[in-house]
Amino acid sequence: MYFTKREKIILGVLLDYPNGVNQQDLQDILGVSKRTVYRELANIEDSVAQFHLTVVKPRNDGYYLEGSEEDKQALYQALHQTPFSTFSKAQRQNALALTFLMQDQVDTIDAIAADYKVSERTLSTDLAMIRSSFAEYGIEFQTDRNGNQTVVGDEIILRQLIVNLLDLNIKEYEFFQLMKAKDFAQVDQEDYFLQLVPSAIYQLIHHIFNQGFAKDQFAILPDNQLKTIIISFAVNILRIEQGHEIESEILAKGQSAHFIRLSHQLYELVAKNRHLAVSMNERHFFARQLEGMNFNKRQNIFSQNFNTELSYQVAELTRRISNQTGYDFRQDNTLYEDLMTHLNAALKRVDQGMVSIDDNILDKITSKYPNLHAAVGESLKEVFPAKNFNNEEIAYIVIHYASSIERQPISSNIKVVILTAGGFGTSKILEGRFKNKIPEIQNLEIYKISQMDTIKFNEVDLILSTSYLPGFDYNYKVISPLLLDDEIMSLRQEVKNLSQMKSGGFNNDRMQMRADERFDKLFRLVNSANQILENFDIVDVVAGDSVEETLLAIVKDIDATIVSDPEMVTDKVIHRYLEAPIGIPHSNIALFHSTNQWVQAPFFKIYQLDKSFSILGMDKEPIDLERILLLLAPEPLSDENEILLGKISSSIIDNDLNTEIYKSGTKGIVFQLLSSLFVEETTRIE
Repeated sequence: MYFTKREKIILGVLLDYPNGVNQQDLQDILGVSKRTVYRELANIEDSVAQFHLTVVKPRNDGYYLEGSEEDKQALYQALHQTPFSTFSKAQRQNALALTFLMQDQVDTIDAIAADYKVSERTLSTDLAMIRSSFAEYGIEFQTDRNGNQTVVGDEIILRQLIVNLLDLNIKEYEFFQLMKAKDFAQVDQEDYFLQLVPSAIYQLIHHIFNQGFAKDQFAILPDNQLKTIIISFAVNILRIEQGHEIESEILAKGQSAHFIRLSHQLYELVAKNRHLAVSMNERHFFARQLEGMNFNKRQNIFSQNFNTELSYQVAELTRRISNQTGYDFRQDNTLYEDLMTHLNAALKRVDQGMVSIDDNILDKITSKYPNLHAAVGESLKEVFPAKNFNNEEIAYIVIHYASSIERQPISSNIKVVILTAGGFGTSKILEGRFKNKIPEIQNLEIYKISQMDTIKFNEVDLILSTSYLPGFDYNYKVISPLLLDDEIMSLRQEVKNLSQMKSGGFNNDRMQMRADERFDKLFRLVNSANQILENFDIVDVVAGDSVEETLLAIVKDIDATIVSDPEMVTDKVIHRYLEAPIGIPHSNIALFHSTNQWVQAPFFKIYQLDKSFSILGMDKEPIDLERILLLLAPEPLSDENEILLGKISSSIIDNDLNTEIYKSGTKGIVFQLLSSLFVEETTRIE
């Protein structure tokens, strides 16, 4: 059991004077105010409850401990127990850092050294490291005339450090064992770090998080994030009770109304149970912490809170990483959705200045994919220049891309032969590039063209050549001697296709789908695709005085079988346009979109304006709008419409060629692109 310095003093006095101690005596002994004594006694009630003891104060009498002598003896032993002797160096330094962060005043160095069972020299070395780390966050040490020490800094930073150190040192298993316990007082809490927050606070949070309005929301979180948010909430409550409230103003502006409302609901229950007054700053701070968790469900472009700017940034991030690594991640829809969910929360964690935490699992991932790790780190800096991602966040993003690779494994049994007319140097460059960019291929051989008669081509899966081979009897691909990035992505796809053929072809789940289910799904998809293609056109439009006026004229001209109420549909489209930037960066186009009850069928059309409007792009830089891409869908959105319209929206920024087609392509060229996109989706079902 962990006790602060003041708790040890008060409990020692209560044990020494079983007949009671008055409040003034405690004030004099501690050298603090009356209010501080009351607060310390309130905290002690939670601590002694675990020993089946209570602090009692009859009218006109002093405070004393009520309980059996056996329980008082157990408390005495706990007060004099030192858990630090079994700590590693890192654990000792973390415990020491938390001692300074969580106590108003800390003993002299010699007293701390005695508690930690280390020499004063060792302790001084530990403190030097802690001071250096704290200084990076603007936290200072202050020492009074008696040698007692305190730390001073911004309360938000102090809490973030406390939460991160607790989170690092509390293991999920022990933590959730405590959460699941029916009687917290009966739990054997041997974990020092788990004891730093009174179990009564954890018990309260456990009860609150299992309330009807909160239960389903927190059930979405993975265990590690659920642990983090519980610890965060517990530290907030503890600091408020100790009188360390957040003084800097935290505005609701820019925060999710949903999480602000959830924070209010949770704190109302806390305030009622713990008799606390919780300020708006505290409520908004916890709302910000909630936003840093991965609560977000998957979204598409028609979702109410779809983040168009982040959508562009994720696409740009994936494009850059694809170019650098040779893996074409752009076709992986699962990866895109996972990144949208993860980065939406991660960017808020970055804004909060979260501390980097080492993790063996993350280290293994980064060591297994060093090139991918380097590409992710570099690309994050380019796409999010204003954000400072720590090593942990970078590693988690690497995991998403690594998972994409693992979902589409390449068989190591693929045999590749490269024919080259170049010399030894060219061969080595080719071999190095291939093994570096497609390391899964272990059976790679390079031959000179003059050695072709020694090769058994019928045993080779993929033949590559740096020269054209007129009259050659086998299929082959021509590559440049330097094996360029675009060629690598094409080769990776080729190798992936070969790998699927060798491993038995289609996905097992797809093969197991009943024939009638496949047909039904395919029929609905093709029917929706035909509706979109039949109505597609590129139309010249005389623009109005504003974008809004132009949109209304455009929507009014759409057939009544597709749009039943042009004014309502236009209002919805304009609302989405004003809510978030929709211009495609470095282009003359913008995707105006909406799903609503006044749309009767999926619809996509391009409108060429006779003059331009200046609007914001997804990167928040202005563009000159000359082409309006209008995408409409019925509400509720069917699976097939979500797939097809989502395919259109993602294709616009999928690559530079697609963007150019939407910017200036004719109806025939855009129609061909749309057809190929839809055919690609139908082959996923067949």
